[in-house]
Amino acid sequence: MLIDIPREDAFTLARKTHAATSMDAGYQVKTVLAEASIPLRPWRFLASDPMSYRICGAVDGDVETSALTNLGGSVCATADWEPENGMIELDLHVTPQLQCRFRDVPGDRDLPRRSRLFDAAVGSHDRSAAYRDWVANKIQPASAGIEIDGDIQIAFVRDVRVPRKFEDRRVKLVMIPSCRARFKANVTDLALFRNTVSGGIGRQRAFGFGSLIPRTVLSSLASHGGFADAA
Repeated sequence: MLIDIPREDAFTLARKTHAATSMDAGYQVKTVLAEASIPLRPWRFLASDPMSYRICGAVDGDVETSALTNLGGSVCATADWEPENGMIELDLHVTPQLQCRFRDVPGDRDLPRRSRLFDAAVGSHDRSAAYRDWVANKIQPASAGIEIDGDIQIAFVRDVRVPRKFEDRRVKLVMIPSCRARFKANVTDLALFRNTVSGGIGRQRAFGFGSLIPRTVLSSLASHGGFADAA
């Protein structure tokens, strides 16, 4: 599903919800999707201009979009997909984090212990290699319905500073890792794999991370309506 969301309307709605996070694009989109009851989690940014955000993500079944229209948003396109001879090429955009379990593991000490997260590449001399291992560990045939075929390519690695709300509603800027991975896979269980696509991988799925999208679908949606190819 491909959705356009007006930036001004998204900011206005997010500001009513929590002013301290209203400047963050991820919070803006999250707020609009929640208000419109669009079950798009995970999703990802495809493009933006001064007037709107363009996002995409997978949903199961039909979705009522009248509330989204009332908020100024619109569904631009949809696309379906099937593996070709049991093979599929995938694009994954994630924040590769691990959860702290012991006091000697680095993490954000201000967060509740069960919520402290740290970069999966901490202690590694090669972030790309660490993230490839993280992706391979997350995507297993028994849990994801696919088996990775060949190498995992890391397209980019970067750190992103984002606001996050704490349990007492304080807002703090935190740094999270971000990476985009591409790989081919054999589909071992189509129903389970479709659940993986609609459910996402990893954390921060409400904020634009965790989406696993077939490359053919991503390329088709990214070029829709004159936007530059974001794939």
